[in-house]
Amino acid sequence: TGLTWSAADTVYNYGGLSDEGFGRAVTLDETNNWAFIGIPGKSLPGDHSGLVNGYSIAGDQLILKIIIATPSYYGNNREEYFGSSLSMYDDILAVGVPGVFNEDAGWGKVYLFKYDATYTEFDKRWPHWKTIKDFNGLSTPSSSTDKIGYSVFINGYDIIIGNPGANHEQGKVLFLNVE
Repeated sequence: TGLTWSAADTVYNYGGLSDEGFGRAVTLDETNNWAFIGIPGKSLPGDHSGLVNGYSIAGDQLILKIIIATPSYYGNNREEYFGSSLSMYDDILAVGVPGVFNEDAGWGKVYLFKYDATYTEFDKRWPHWKTIKDFNGLSTPSSSTDKIGYSVFINGYDIIIGNPGANHEQGKVLFLNVE
């Protein structure tokens, strides 16, 4: 089979702190030349609110183009851990936020961002599109430790979301179709 791997580029969290979790989650879409790296422990603006760095893929290099903050950036977003899980399909980026507790009692959620090339500024090309937090009545979080968004995978408009704290820490996984 003989596959040979070679290092193309290395990205570091320069200026970051040791507990920020840079690289805890990663995803890429080579069709559209994007790579995203989660930094769920980044403390800006709240403690461990989290960020996601977006890079364009240029040949064998990753070039930082956008920093995505939680849509609740201006609220009380302590310990959201935005960017704990990432998945990308075509022009949709799914970001898991398992630690949300300010408005949802720690149940977690998944934010979807949809690429919009009409913006001339790179920092606006990935606007928030949808939020998944209550599964439209399919599932009601049962406790403040559900951790919805702990893991996430998107393929087209189908999305599967890990919820390991549900059902008294026995966990559950939800399969949804995003409309």
